[in-house]
Formats: sequence, C-alpha cells, structure tokens
Amino acid sequence: MRLRDDQKGIAAVEMALSMLILVPLLLVLVEAVNALNQYGRLQDAAREGARMASREDGDTSRVEELVDNLTRDIPGSDPIVNAETDFTDEDHKKVTVEVSWDYSSLLFDGSDTEGNSLYDSLFGGETPTLTAACTMPIP
Repeated sequence: MRLRDDQKGIAAVEMALSMLILVPLLLVLVEAVNALNQYGRLQDAAREGARMASREDGDTSRVEELVDNLTRDIPGSDPIVNAETDFTDEDHKKVTVEVSWDYSSLLFDGSDTEGNSLYDSLFGGETPTLTAACTMPIP
C-alpha cells in the first residue's frame, strides 16, 4: 500500500503535462503580438502616405519613398506600395494608399535539416502577407 500513498513526483508530472499546453500557447501569443506590431507599422505607413498625397493635391510620386523610409526597420522584404487617386467625382476626390508586406516571423523563419522552411510545413509553403490600406479625401 505504500505506492498508493506516495505523492513524490506528482507535482513534476503535473508541471510537465501543463507545459505541453502552456509553452506552445506562449509561442503563439508572442507570434501574434509580432504580427499585430508589424501590421500597425504598415497601417501607420499607409496613413502617412495617404496624408502626404492628400496634402499634395493627389500627387503620389513620392509616396513609395515615404513608405519605404517608414518601414525600413521592419524585418523582411521591401513593402509593395500601391497609391491611387480617384478624381471621378469632383466633390469627393480621394487618394488610397495600400501597403503589402510579406510577414516575417520571429519564431518560424528557421529551416529544418533538409533546408525546408518551417512555413512550408505550417502554411503550405506560402508566406503570409499583411496588407494595410488608407483612403483620405483630397481637399
């Protein structure tokens, strides 16, 4: 009957089992915060690009340069910037700036021993893309 009353090691087993759930949950949380941070930076860059084009009466020639400067320190590739003006309605002129970015993961950018990215196994080989857009009126 000694084995039934022996409680040594129960806490270690419970801790190990709970870590199987808590550690992946923490990693997903860190990755989600990183994604939201990068998306927020892209949204700010799109907003500033639209604001600049709006102030310059719809001239979008320097928007891409501004967005590149604002997103320079985000890890990953260069952003894809699409700036369009809409003058179809003279009373409601507007400019739209859309910024797309290949998401750069904090945790899953490594590769396995065969050289395959972890994205290949998690997302079928496609890198997630973040897209932020902002539309502003042209005075």
